[in-house]
Amino acid sequence: MVRRIPTKGTGDDFDQLADNLNAMLEQIEKLMAGVRQVSDNIAHDLRTPLTRLRNRLEQGANTEPLFEQCIVDADQLLSTFNALLRIAQIESGSHQSRQDRVDLEMRLNCMKRWRKKKINRYRYTWKGG
Repeated sequence: MVRRIPTKGTGDDFDQLADNLNAMLEQIEKLMAGVRQVSDNIAHDLRTPLTRLRNRLEQGANTEPLFEQCIVDADQLLSTFNALLRIAQIESGSHQSRQDRVDLEMRLNCMKRWRKKKINRYRYTWKGG
């Protein structure tokens, strides 16, 4: 939401409307940044105690079978919070995603060869069966 409505500088009704809309867009942008920050803070604040809980459960897992399910539950919670943190990082622009080049022609050729092998196997089993 970086773009704003341009004004002509004439001060007419359209310029005033554009100024009002731009001010509203600025306010929305600030509010969204606040929401992202709160979400990020909540996820960070909850991740530490959940990790501690998981580690304690793991220490007791040898003595009680119920602990195994608790560990699975704690792992699911940690996974959710890690996903929230990643979303917050991506939305804020602080996360650098890894983008590798992919040779699509090479991958398509591999898929064609694989498909051809599967078709040939099917034909042989059909004729023999």
